[in-house]
Formats: sequence, C-alpha cells, structure tokens
Amino acid sequence: MAAARLTVAVVHYRTPELATACLELVSRSAPGADVRLVDADPDPGLARALAGSHPDVAYVGVPNRSYAHAVNAGLADASTEYVAFMNADVIVADSTFSDLVAALESRPLAAAAGPFVADGDGKPQGLGPLYARYYRRLSRSRPSGGAPAAVAVPWLSGCLTVARLRDWRDLGGYDEAFRFYNEDLDFGLRASEAGRSNLLVATPVVHLGGTSTPSHPAFALEGRRGGLLVGRRHYPAWLRTAQVAFVASEAALGVVLARTPGRRAANAELLRMLRAGDLDATPFGPTLDERPDW
Repeated sequence: MAAARLTVAVVHYRTPELATACLELVSRSAPGADVRLVDADPDPGLARALAGSHPDVAYVGVPNRSYAHAVNAGLADASTEYVAFMNADVIVADSTFSDLVAALESRPLAAAAGPFVADGDGKPQGLGPLYARYYRRLSRSRPSGGAPAAVAVPWLSGCLTVARLRDWRDLGGYDEAFRFYNEDLDFGLRASEAGRSNLLVATPVVHLGGTSTPSHPAFALEGRRGGLLVGRRHYPAWLRTAQVAFVASEAALGVVLARTPGRRAANAELLRMLRAGDLDATPFGPTLDERPDW
C-alpha cells in the first residue's frame, strides 16, 4: 500500500499517553500517511508537544460533542483515496492498514473495512450475540487474490475503520445525531442500503476499551436512544415494535430496581422519550461534558 493514499484520524479524549503511543504505532503501520490527532479536549500543551515529537502529525482540536463529530472534523478536508478513523486506545500492527486497504481493493463494491478486534484479554470484541456468527465465518475464510480473508458484515466497529473517501463523502460521514454509541451501526447500515458492503478482515488489533468512557447514567441513556434511532431509521416495522417494547420494559423495571438515583432518573427519562416519541432529545448539552444533574 502506498501510505500517501491514506488519511488517518486518531481520536482521543483526555488520554495523551495513549494518543502518543498510538501515533507511534500508526507511523509504523502507515508510514507517509496524512495523520491527524483529533483532541476532543483541546490542550495547547499537547499540541506543542506533538509539534516537537511528531511534526508530521496535524493537531485538530474540537469540542467534545461526540465521537461522530470528532471523526467528521478530523477527515473534513481529506483528499486521499482512503480514510481511516480510530480510537487512540486501539493497538495496531505493522500490517493493519495495508491489510484493510488490500481487502477494499479486492472488493470494488465494499465501502469500508475493519479489523478483527480483540480486547485486552484476547477475546473478540463483544458486538452482540448475532455478530458472533461473522467471527465464525471469518475464521473459516481464506485469503484471496493477495488480500487477507474477509467477510461481508452489516456494520463495523467504529474503533477502527478504513473507508473509501468517495463512499465516506457520498454517505455523509458519521451522523452527528448520535452523541455516544451507534454511529458506526448507522453508517454500516446506510452503506448496505446504498448497495455497498462492509468487510470484516482477518487482520487483528487490540482495543483496550473504556479508557475514557464515563460512568454517568446519561451515557447508557444515550446508547438506548441511539439504538432506538437506528431502529426507527433502518428496521422493519415488526422489529421496531419489538425493540421499543423491550426497551420500554427494561426502562420500567429500571425506574423501580436501579441501584442509584441517577440510574432511576435515566430510566424515567427514557420512558418519557418513548411515550412522547421524542428520540431526537439527547440527554446532553452542546458537549458530552454537559450532563443532567442526576
């Protein structure tokens, strides 16, 4: 792979050590790529340090609105054939980016490719019980045409994705209506609906996960809201009905059984959203740092 064909946006939030370590790995995996560090809590000190240690890396400071916003901002002026976006807590190998680009080049109808993601214990990233079948299918697949084994999947984990720039632009990037979680699911489903595919590629990375995820109950609420928004946009009527019924039952139980007042309040707000059909009402203010006082 000619790395000059690739732009990489590394997103971090208050994890400067991880970000610096990640940039070292990215520089080895994609030498010559256009690399940007997207800082969701802009730090002039980190920007100065980066200019000294990684002068070829662009520093992009953005407000902490969402991962979707950070990724879109990081890739806003990209002009390379391929773009990649990733969390700073992903550990890539030397062949990661070349493997993902090779997979895309071998499948002209593929819009995006992602690696096999394992957690710090070596277990596959938990993307739900239905997703496990794609891991099994990938384990039985073989390399083809000089590219690593890959299988088509409905969506890819947003912790690391490589996409064709033209598809990224045509699909409108990540939808910033999703403030925390589900932006990757929505993007993958939009790609599929547009006649493009998503490839899960047999090139491994490690995602440490949870390094900057707060415990405030608004984040769990936002995850449920985003999932319902995905359902409203992409699921057939019967599945949307089942999804809403399940989430409503879960929230009703949470109002009574949740262990903390904050979690009970989050479940009560989720019930209100469902009753009002108000799925566009995020629990956050302009940034993720502006949260309900629960």
